[in-house]
Amino acid sequence: MHSVSAGLPGTSHPASSPNDLSSGNPDPDLLLWRHDRWPTTVPSDLLLYGTPRIVDDLLIQAQAYLAGQGVDRDHLTLLPGGLEAVDRALATLLRPGDRIIVESPTYNGDLPLIAALGLVPVQVPVDEEGFQPEAFAEALADATGVLYRPRAQNPTGAALTAQRAETLRAMIQQVPQLLVIEEDHAGGIAGADYVSAVPAGHPRWLHVASVSKWLAPDLRFAMVCGDSESIGRLDQRRLLGGGWVSRMTQLAVAAHLADPGLPADLARVRVEYSTRRRHMLEQLAERGLCGHGRTGLNVWIEVPDEAETVARLAAHGWRVAPGSRFAAAVPAIRVTVAGLGAAAEASRFADDLLSACQGATPCR
Repeated sequence: MHSVSAGLPGTSHPASSPNDLSSGNPDPDLLLWRHDRWPTTVPSDLLLYGTPRIVDDLLIQAQAYLAGQGVDRDHLTLLPGGLEAVDRALATLLRPGDRIIVESPTYNGDLPLIAALGLVPVQVPVDEEGFQPEAFAEALADATGVLYRPRAQNPTGAALTAQRAETLRAMIQQVPQLLVIEEDHAGGIAGADYVSAVPAGHPRWLHVASVSKWLAPDLRFAMVCGDSESIGRLDQRRLLGGGWVSRMTQLAVAAHLADPGLPADLARVRVEYSTRRRHMLEQLAERGLCGHGRTGLNVWIEVPDEAETVARLAAHGWRVAPGSRFAAAVPAIRVTVAGLGAAAEASRFADDLLSACQGATPCR
């Protein structure tokens, strides 16, 4: 098993308060990046314009990784990060005025991006299994696209179950013109198997697989697969901009994906994050507090008064993200448990949260 504590060459862990649970960052000590995997020699043709946009080593390893995650990967391109991929997909494949279904609550970057592109968001509530079917069916009536996270949903930690995915697939199958984008930012460390709502043979779909949460956010690297036309259009648009993802970065990612120890390392990190979520949820439940977090790096907690709770936790030395940041329909906070390495810290936080809430929303 290799060490995972090494940062990017010449860098150190970001300075932040040990009680900052607001960032959504992974634990730096659980990132699988190894600086000695950065290529020390690069073929000269890979340093020039006009050479292959995806190097063979990366293509082979990316296809193997995606297959291991259960992703259909017939057509593949690369983009600099998961959110860049979502941005590029929405801007290239949809038109201003198109209505796009998003989760509620949703990642805090989605709604500003959608507004900037002139698209119209249609917010559909999620529970712990993903989109709620009745609301999703209603939203489909006049939607052109849908954006969702199949697991490690941010901020709630929801993850599609096989039964819920089957229900959603049946609905989507009736709307073949619908563009379906799934952004799988946590991948193999999410804490649940990948399950897709994309029907077999659907003509418009994209799967975005980022390495940010388990390898290193600073790599700005995402593998994007989908139907041939959508991938082709993304490629053509990319040619007009940055052209390609750095081939040195591709070689570094390929070296990590080729590591025979990678599946075991992903499993180890997955178990550690699952343990941290479980500790937090158990401590909350013992105090009658309502927390959710099936997968991912965060726990979602409903509270009686959001602003007051955030302020009181700050007085105790804790920083958390307010639910309003994610367009939440109810008062809530998002807590990044990736920053809580010891069970005792979860217990202390739960005590302070109980004090801050003065009697929180009971679990439902």
